[in-house]
Amino acid sequence: MAHWKDAVVTNDGVEMLNEWMAGRYVKVTSAYGGAGTVDPEMLEEQTGLVNPKQKLSLLGEENGPEGKTVQVQVSNAGLAEEYELNQVGVFAKLDPDKDPDGPERLLFIMQDAKGVAIPAAEDAAFLLELYCMIGITNNGRFEVSVDAAGVVTAAYLREALERAVLLHNRDLTAHPDIRERMEQVSAASARVEAATAQVDARLTLLEMMYRTDVSGNPFTVSFDGLTGLVATGVWNAELARLEF
Repeated sequence: MAHWKDAVVTNDGVEMLNEWMAGRYVKVTSAYGGAGTVDPEMLEEQTGLVNPKQKLSLLGEENGPEGKTVQVQVSNAGLAEEYELNQVGVFAKLDPDKDPDGPERLLFIMQDAKGVAIPAAEDAAFLLELYCMIGITNNGRFEVSVDAAGVVTAAYLREALERAVLLHNRDLTAHPDIRERMEQVSAASARVEAATAQVDARLTLLEMMYRTDVSGNPFTVSFDGLTGLVATGVWNAELARLEF
């Protein structure tokens, strides 16, 4: 049987997300783990866990094409006794900046009838990360209150660094001094290329003048300007030449 196959946004959660879609601010504030289960059809009506056992850590939130993913971490640090983890509930507040003392409400809940045994801290070290996706793609203000007590794993750190580098590379305003310098180098390179082409054209002209056996009246033509000339082609003024 698959773990955590029963997961729903609660009725309170639907109400909060509707308000969020209307422009209000939703902040995920906490997560809890607990024992005990309810009928899966009753999960939407839950306002809390059946038997809360411990507070969990929130590590962050990530946007994706299918919705928003909230990362929850289960650790047994400080846990006095073992229990069976059957429910994980994530709580949120509406407009906490305007009403910091407003109530937390259960946004969504996940349930696993089979359960996961969480050992006491003195028995063994335990760490479990759950990725909880909510299928909403609106760009409104939706934040997660990251818990500083969470354990940063190597995998999480690697993912976070990869995301940060990707966002940095996409930022067209990053390192403006370097970008300006690169533009200057590019412009200088273009000038050097143009000057090199002019020198090359002059050398070619000299070779034609002094290496060509002319038996009639010699003459030379420069395409720096077309005054007094009748020519067919496209005049490249910068490189002083006709192109065909």
